[in-house]
Amino acid sequence: MKFSLRTFAAIAGLLLFFLSASATASAAPTDVSGTASVSGNTVTSVISNNSGGQITCGIAGFPAGTVDPNMSRPTFGLTYTDVPASGTAPVVFENVPNGTYDIHWKCVNVGFTEGWATFNAQDTTKTAEPATVTVPNNQICIFGSACI
Repeated sequence: MKFSLRTFAAIAGLLLFFLSASATASAAPTDVSGTASVSGNTVTSVISNNSGGQITCGIAGFPAGTVDPNMSRPTFGLTYTDVPASGTAPVVFENVPNGTYDIHWKCVNVGFTEGWATFNAQDTTKTAEPATVTVPNNQICIFGSACI
């Protein structure tokens, strides 16, 4: 069987494409990060994306010290947002009850082949620590999130 130079070049090009595609598909743990800040009873969480592609993130506030959000119910949030490549996305939670909270998040890329999170999940290994915030006692809250 004879191979022409053109056939050899085509096969070599395909091999290079597949090798480079699989190399860029591995997520760096520091590609995605999150911060949080407090103003009164409003918590703002900002997800930063340096992964090179759009991601979708779920964000929620849990009592401080929550190790596995999969086994707990969030105190506030569980909001989903898209974060553009090389961009940020703020998520604002208003009327947060007084207390200290860990802001947990989990993000995945469009093809669900890469993931980042503040906790270990079935399909994602923890890549960052949750941000911890303390909401000041300047409101009276009853029934968890009904504040005046």
